[in-house]
Amino acid sequence: MRKSFLYMVRRSNLVFFLLPLWAGGLLSDVVAQNYILQKRIFIISAPSGTTIQLKGPYTFFGKTPFTISQNLAGPYKLIATKRGFESKDMKIDFNDYPNQTLTITMQPLSRLKATYRSLLFPGWGQRYKGVSGRGMLFTGLVAGAGIGTLVTRSNYQSDRDDLDAARANYLNSLHQDFATAQAAWTKWQAVHRQAQHSYDRYERALLITSSIWALNVIDAFFLSPGPGQSQKKKVDLSSHIGFPHAQVNLTISF
Repeated sequence: MRKSFLYMVRRSNLVFFLLPLWAGGLLSDVVAQNYILQKRIFIISAPSGTTIQLKGPYTFFGKTPFTISQNLAGPYKLIATKRGFESKDMKIDFNDYPNQTLTITMQPLSRLKATYRSLLFPGWGQRYKGVSGRGMLFTGLVAGAGIGTLVTRSNYQSDRDDLDAARANYLNSLHQDFATAQAAWTKWQAVHRQAQHSYDRYERALLITSSIWALNVIDAFFLSPGPGQSQKKKVDLSSHIGFPHAQVNLTISF
């Protein structure tokens, strides 16, 4: 009887000893869950289906509606892209977004904006519509044609200077003998033909450059929008240590 009594006493002491530990563990789990929920961010967009890139200590890729359930804090860079809409590049601080929904409003691509951009700088309108390769092509074509135009203009200007000198030489030769004046006249006419050829080449080069520039503007107006920024396969492994738990995240995006 004495042994049974001692066994019950010891068992009771063990229960009283383990009970606070169990309660503390349960409370810690509740605190941890509440801590994570306090950092949950819901990202939505108008329209939905917008591709989201979130870059910071962690890296996330997804499409709206998009939920961030990890314990995030501090500044992040957010890039939103969608076909037919202007891309958005913004910085957010998750310390300012506890238990909140982040709403992103996408602006449709504008033909007028694309045309205006390509009018100012060739290829800019194509890049605005998400077709960067085509934009770079027009930029290169106009740059090459523009350099050719500058070269032909420089040659024409040099020939014009020679023409002015030949004309002045002929006028001075009129006060000399006939043979000298005849030679000066012949020289003047030859230089005049050369200057005319240089001017014709300059005009053609200017016409080519203007035509490519105009084609670039027309293309920007009628060009269909590209797919936007492509999402490449990416694996991101990051770790985070903080109260009340430590975690390692492996994110694989397609």
